[in-house]
Amino acid sequence: MYTPKWSFRLMLLFTLAISSCSSDDSTVPEKRLLPETYSELNYSRTLYFDSQYRLIRIYMVSKYSDESWGESTQVYFYDDEGILIESHVDNGWRMVYTYADDKIVRTDEYVYSRLNQFHTFEYNEQGRLSKSVTYQDIPEEGGVTPVSGESYDYDEKGNITEQRLYYYTSNGDEAKLLTVFTYSGYDDRINGDNMFTINPFNPLIKLSENNPGQMQIKNNKGEVSSTNTYTYQYHKKGHPVKKTTHVVLYNGEVGDYVSTYKFKD
Repeated sequence: MYTPKWSFRLMLLFTLAISSCSSDDSTVPEKRLLPETYSELNYSRTLYFDSQYRLIRIYMVSKYSDESWGESTQVYFYDDEGILIESHVDNGWRMVYTYADDKIVRTDEYVYSRLNQFHTFEYNEQGRLSKSVTYQDIPEEGGVTPVSGESYDYDEKGNITEQRLYYYTSNGDEAKLLTVFTYSGYDDRINGDNMFTINPFNPLIKLSENNPGQMQIKNNKGEVSSTNTYTYQYHKKGHPVKKTTHVVLYNGEVGDYVSTYKFKD
């Protein structure tokens, strides 16, 4: 039986949940204010751009519980018209992007040249991501079948208010709710994570215009497992340069950590 890569998907989703995802023009940042390095706890992410201000590489460094360090690099490729067509990770992962108009509607995910799974994307009338589904080829379940999915709601300002994670039962018969992320308390400043947090499956998506003040994680019974409250310090041009996250877990445990955003003027 082929086992879905839940750990990778959940890791990615948590990254999306603690920050709002990258924008439709995430590969073309402001010409006078380039994102450079995002850091939090034992993790950092450094972005590199070409002379046309297109994102071409992300270098990530992590410190593990055994005090060892790991590093990874993701490289982005464009066609002659400047359209993002692929990204490669140095651990053997490769993403190939398919478009309808200016939106990515499918991403094929390869591991060492073998198709591992693919992702589809749907958008609402405002052009914002409304649904994504991941498919895998599972012979025991009849071939290509959905294994996980996500759906999204937004407020009138274009900020995500709810993100829902689903898993599918055998043979993709039914989508079951797994986790719900709710966002509230947005400020009126420019969202900083749009420039620093790039979704590898769809680098063009944008989930928020502003910065959330709070995010809650709930299970499929509606029980709160974690509440994150955010406070920010801002760059003179309006982007956050520092975010303090106060975490309250379901068992009452609390903690704080700081994230920093370094720009290259």
